[in-house]
Amino acid sequence: FRRVLFRSKKIAEQVFRSLTQVAGNGVSLVRRPTRLCDIALTAEAEVQEVVDVVDRFRGEGKSFLMPPSPESLHESTIIDISHESLIRQWNELRDWTKVDDEARKVQSMLETEAGKLQEAVRTQPTSVDPTRFLLTGVRLEQALEWKRKNRRIADSPEFSVPREFLRLSEEWREHSKQKIKRLTMGLWTVSSFLCLLIAISGYAYILAMSARVAQQE
Repeated sequence: FRRVLFRSKKIAEQVFRSLTQVAGNGVSLVRRPTRLCDIALTAEAEVQEVVDVVDRFRGEGKSFLMPPSPESLHESTIIDISHESLIRQWNELRDWTKVDDEARKVQSMLETEAGKLQEAVRTQPTSVDPTRFLLTGVRLEQALEWKRKNRRIADSPEFSVPREFLRLSEEWREHSKQKIKRLTMGLWTVSSFLCLLIAISGYAYILAMSARVAQQE
């Protein structure tokens, strides 16, 4: 029973997080009407689980969410917060929204960059260098972190192109690491050989000088 309550609480949290976003000014928080099926995807829950939770916040005597009861809900129903005052008064929701806004920016960046590569391959199939479009450094780390925290979205059929783009970026990073490692090993081998050559030359010089001194004596 406690497990059921915990899951319902987590779904409820995700419902309200999905319905709130940072405004264009980067400061204010505003409502974000969202399809029920998209909320379910983000919450990693079944549609009916989300319906059950939403119903608790729009029943008789409760008007936190819309559409109001008794209108039936289905996966394409647009869910919305009834009053923005709820957003302003709920400090924890404000914190969640700022975190989610950063996550959405990473997701948008991933979709945009994947689209650029897809368009380049479509228009310049024989001359394009795909590696110029792949993510590296901080942006790649941000995208991988987003993927770890949003598995259901990342694994969805609709996200196939960005997902493949991210996979290629990660593989290219590993390839580059191996290339650098091989180069480093090569440089180390050459350096070791030069050190050995110098040591041998130095030893030969000492022997030659010793022989010359012996002859003079």
